[in-house]
Amino acid sequence: MNVTISDVLICSTALLELGSRPINSFDEDTEGARLCANLYQGVRDDMLRQHPWNFAKARVKLSPLTTPPDFGYTHAFQLPADYLRLIEVNGLRQLDGVGFPPGYALESGKILCNVSSLNLRYVYRNDQPNEWDSAFVRAMILAMKKTLAYAITRDAAAVANAAQEWAIALRLAKQVNGMEIPAQQLEGNAFIEARY
Repeated sequence: MNVTISDVLICSTALLELGSRPINSFDEDTEGARLCANLYQGVRDDMLRQHPWNFAKARVKLSPLTTPPDFGYTHAFQLPADYLRLIEVNGLRQLDGVGFPPGYALESGKILCNVSSLNLRYVYRNDQPNEWDSAFVRAMILAMKKTLAYAITRDAAAVANAAQEWAIALRLAKQVNGMEIPAQQLEGNAFIEARY
């Protein structure tokens, strides 16, 4: 049996695990549906920002806006509408130890810097659960369970249990995601080469 993963299925599973009735739509006139409709998108976006998930990475070449910043930088670039988290700018990642281009700033949905074009890699708002990794789907169910736990059960122990389950599932999802990425070549620099 092939099950189509959907936002409603994720929320319904979380509700079932809390001992509540499942839902078939966010528009139902039930407490569970109302809670899920109000909370789901925020939880999803927060979960996507947690890590550079392989299924939610995108690349784009940005051109500068016609109006430069008032001061401090020569160019401003509009971030994509589905942007959630910065991964790489012009080939530089934070993990390189170098950081992003010197003198950049993220302000009001824009990147300000002193270069005339940007190649941007970022985490985007992937709102298609069928494209998600199965470990992330499980972590998302548990994120909703954790978020809904007190409102549904009024039980502090249930909240603590849900939070612990979520933390373990999130760690596992990050590990699985990381194993799918080829090993990074570490490049030496003058300091390291002088030491060894």
